[in-house]
Amino acid sequence: MTLKDQALGFIEASRSARTAAQILDGAMAAVAGLEIEGMFVADVPAPGESIAPHILLRGWSELWIERYVVENYVHFDPVAGELKRRLAPFTWTEACNRRLSHHEQKVMSEARDFGLLDGVSVPVYDHRGRQSCVSFSGRRLKLDQEARRRFT
Repeated sequence: MTLKDQALGFIEASRSARTAAQILDGAMAAVAGLEIEGMFVADVPAPGESIAPHILLRGWSELWIERYVVENYVHFDPVAGELKRRLAPFTWTEACNRRLSHHEQKVMSEARDFGLLDGVSVPVYDHRGRQSCVSFSGRRLKLDQEARRRFT
């Protein structure tokens, strides 16, 4: 099945979905075979704003999401910071391929404690320029060139 077929299938399934969990299941099926274990979707909050009201899909550990919200990690997360500089999908390794601050290191270390070892994030923009992000995670993603093209 091609990615186009998977995407069309996901869109069709989403139309009939009645819960966020059903949408999440459809999205995870669309990326099957890439060793993806979780997914998170949120609008990007303004500086200083909590991410809590912007979370759209919660496909990661609720304990991690709660910690991320309470500690306001969105403003120290190197992946979230990289969203401001990217239009195309990027891996978490690419986002962290620089000297990280103490706070950034703490976010990534704690994320690993919750099983978020590897990931890819896809910036999404609406017609008004508002930014959202779809992030996929796993212990070791299979992201060869063909897989990376699936996210663009």
